[in-house]
Amino acid sequence: MPWLHWLHLQLLLVAVLADPELLTDKWSGCGEVTSDDAPLFFSPCATSEWEVLLTDTMATQKKQRNTTALLRLPQSDNLQGCSPHPSSHFENRIALIERGSCYFSWKVVLAEEAGALAVIIFDTVDPQSTAVLAIAGPFQNPRIAAYLISKAKGQDLAARLELGGDIEVVCSWNPVEVWYGLPNTSSEFNDTLTLENYGDEDMRWVLDVIDHNRTFERDPFYTAQVLSAFDAESFYSFEVLDLTSFNGSVQLDDDAELLRLPFVFPHYLHFYEESYVSCNGALIFDPVLDEFTRQAAVLGSGKGPHAVLAAMWGDLLCPVGSKISARKAEDVIAVRFEGLRQKSDVNLANLTFEVRLHSDGRVLLLLEDFPANASALSQIQVGLQPATGARALSVDNLPWSTGPPLAVSFTPWLMLENLTKYSVPPNESVTLGLVFERQDDLYGWLFFYAERSIGSWHPRRSVRFTQRVFRYFWILGAWDGGMHSGVCKTGFVRRRNRTCAGSDGDVYDDSFCIGSCMDQDPVVYWDYPERRVWKDGYNNECEDYRVLDLCREDGYGSKWQSWWGTFSDWVTAGLDASAACCLCGGGTTTPALPQVEENCPSVTCPANSDGFNVLE
Repeated sequence: MPWLHWLHLQLLLVAVLADPELLTDKWSGCGEVTSDDAPLFFSPCATSEWEVLLTDTMATQKKQRNTTALLRLPQSDNLQGCSPHPSSHFENRIALIERGSCYFSWKVVLAEEAGALAVIIFDTVDPQSTAVLAIAGPFQNPRIAAYLISKAKGQDLAARLELGGDIEVVCSWNPVEVWYGLPNTSSEFNDTLTLENYGDEDMRWVLDVIDHNRTFERDPFYTAQVLSAFDAESFYSFEVLDLTSFNGSVQLDDDAELLRLPFVFPHYLHFYEESYVSCNGALIFDPVLDEFTRQAAVLGSGKGPHAVLAAMWGDLLCPVGSKISARKAEDVIAVRFEGLRQKSDVNLANLTFEVRLHSDGRVLLLLEDFPANASALSQIQVGLQPATGARALSVDNLPWSTGPPLAVSFTPWLMLENLTKYSVPPNESVTLGLVFERQDDLYGWLFFYAERSIGSWHPRRSVRFTQRVFRYFWILGAWDGGMHSGVCKTGFVRRRNRTCAGSDGDVYDDSFCIGSCMDQDPVVYWDYPERRVWKDGYNNECEDYRVLDLCREDGYGSKWQSWWGTFSDWVTAGLDASAACCLCGGGTTTPALPQVEENCPSVTCPANSDGFNVLE
């Protein structure tokens, strides 16, 4: 599948006797440096939306991604950090600032101007609810990392500083990078993440994914696709699994049998080793079924069973002669439902369908036999529902009237490969392969949690993942010499350097860049001694707009707020981002090689002037 990209992720879960601690070699957050190998992590520790500016552009992708320094408070009359600090007040220090009175980003900008390496903001309310520090808009954005910690931890650190103590803190903003379209010759590669269990007891781990700190008004994790034709390996070529209740000897209603799965199946990144096979046309991963949860319910209603895979879920019967069976192949489980009927009208045609679970989390439904009547199937549900019961994905308006066969595929945008265990024994590690589907949102968060065997969950470690999309583009130098504004006499020639570059920072042959998009310059000819690039009034460049998701090639990004106005309200030298920036749908196409040598443009000298250059 060309839209998938492989990333191997090795997990290192660290446990220490009675109090396991989860460590990762790439993470976002801060902790106090101690004599032990691992820092004392601050948890919760919210990160910032502008963190991408520190790593995800060409200008920053090679820069340092962590810092260790002593903590320092602002002056006593500016504890919330909303007024300028004395020059160099935070030089080579990490600032500790109280929340309140101004935007997070403005606090950080002011601390950065006073020399801070990073900023830790502590909350003023309990409990802490802010998950990510938001940007204030296309205004001046910080270029250092910032974090929000709890009120209690912040007050403790501040009290220790006020008593004259030194507190050394480490902060990290190092993401897992995934590249798309990367040439084989590139020096870049997909990152790994290392975790290992150094403890003396088994420890489970769980992974959650947050995309841009959204509220998930719609299902964020799976993409559903309806197929009118499909080519699948025959069910009967697979190895038989033990499923004995549904042999068709008696009629069954609301019955379910527990099926042991031959591999751990990740359903919404929760890991299941078994599933109930329901006579109502579903697989139910909910570990407890009773007389109520055995019945079909509405997806997303919060009623009935949770963690459901609704193949053709409804109030169904397994009549005499029907059959449900299960088989397995390598990395695939297939459950086949044959001859089921709707209880509301047993005279309707039989329902025959298959569910195929892939070990990476993909699901394929093969709907082989059903009445070609949409109204007759109005109570049948097709979709997925996580263990929370919320954020269900229901596939509505299926083309039932076209008749069988139909197929529906469910593809998670983050898939787990080669998952053999989610409980890590002492002194062992687990290696996951991850597959990412290309997303418009370029970054998100992987939240890892560790669980002791007694069942208590430990605070999360936040790992940002970022999707880097490779592209070719020209880098053009400034025109040489002092004739950059034109000359008063003819015959002069000006020159500049031309380089074909990739977004990985490598240099490529010129042929790769022909036909690529070039950002437009804000001012023609006025580029000496260095070439000007487009920036808005607050120094946000084209790449900044894209990685912050303020723009996309087809218009506004998900982070652009309507109260900021339109791009045309943020114009520099007659250009806004949508006109100047290739990544925002603007720029110019270069069908041929940009000129590196040309006659200087002619400029008429003012009356009564001398010299060859207008600036002179």
